[in-house]
Amino acid sequence: MIPQLQPNEIELIDWADEFAQQVLAPNAQQWDEEAHFPPEVFEQLCQRGLAAMLLPSDNGGADLSYVASVQIFERLVRGDLGVPFALLLQNNTLRSIWLHGTSEQKERWVPRLVDGSLIGAYVITEPDAGSDAGSMKSTAVSLAGDQWKLNGQKWLLSNSPVADLFVTSVVTQLENGEAGGISTFVLERDMAGLHVGQASETLGARSLPVGDLHFEDLTVDDGHRLGEIGSGMRMALDAVNFARVVWGGIAVGIAEAALEEIIEFLKEREQFGRAIADFQAVQFQLADLACKIEAVRSLTYRAAAAIDLGSRYIELGAMCKKMAGEMVVEVTSACHELLGGRGYLVPHSLERRMRDARLALVADGTTNIQRLVIARSLVGRR
Repeated sequence: MIPQLQPNEIELIDWADEFAQQVLAPNAQQWDEEAHFPPEVFEQLCQRGLAAMLLPSDNGGADLSYVASVQIFERLVRGDLGVPFALLLQNNTLRSIWLHGTSEQKERWVPRLVDGSLIGAYVITEPDAGSDAGSMKSTAVSLAGDQWKLNGQKWLLSNSPVADLFVTSVVTQLENGEAGGISTFVLERDMAGLHVGQASETLGARSLPVGDLHFEDLTVDDGHRLGEIGSGMRMALDAVNFARVVWGGIAVGIAEAALEEIIEFLKEREQFGRAIADFQAVQFQLADLACKIEAVRSLTYRAAAAIDLGSRYIELGAMCKKMAGEMVVEVTSACHELLGGRGYLVPHSLERRMRDARLALVADGTTNIQRLVIARSLVGRR
């Protein structure tokens, strides 16, 4: 069952819808063409508590259910994908510190992540460690006096070129030479030995900067270690699993916006003496697309409700992410094709949405990784 939304949740969802229409949508094409991240717009979202959607209100959060949070992302991405995705990263960064940090770490970083004065990034991927995160090579070597020395490279990191704070997974090597699994550290941008790369050119979501990090004899004290030694992989997987359900809402928002846009075009565009929208073949195609969007929306809300109810949601999240990625690519491609020759001209909002949709196939685990998670869950039940 899906919990009923509270009045404050409905108010924020409506606000997100209005913000998408009035702020994000009018600027999305320009941000895309210029690959520009608008920090002032991001800060406006944070000021409404949306950087901490799940945190209690007395800690500066929005005190939302996960179902409401997903719906907020669904509304925001109707305007632009990049900025809301940066907001998802902010939430995951903050949530990890809130769940696993000490009281000192929370006091130090949480308030500034909540109000947007710090921008966060979650750092896992390496050039040779993507879906297989366990093969990462970046290391944190234990030194005397509760010190750690980090070396390595991280790659394809959303938010990193503009981030101030990095929740970072690395392989732990203990002082006695023994392996300590994967651990998590919170790194600050101005640390000596931390090199932040320039933004890379990307296919879609171009208002979201993507770059890399290098650690070169970066020394930190134990106060920058998040959680227990060796708990980093579990922490990273928790963040990824949590984000997968959000991708259901993101996919629905992008797909529904594309469908609405093409319907308006087909009502106005005439061929053979009548509107293209009047042709039954086109109507049937639109009906099929609408059904696929609604199916993913239902699955997404169910997965989000499972999180709110404390149920196991890993396989549901994987199903949600798999179906969402496939659906949004299919819907945006079909809508773009229905533009006819106009679709071959750039820039166009549907062409941008079609490029944005590809991110849903690879972010937070590829489609084949989702299949693997689902299959293992099925086999484990037998």
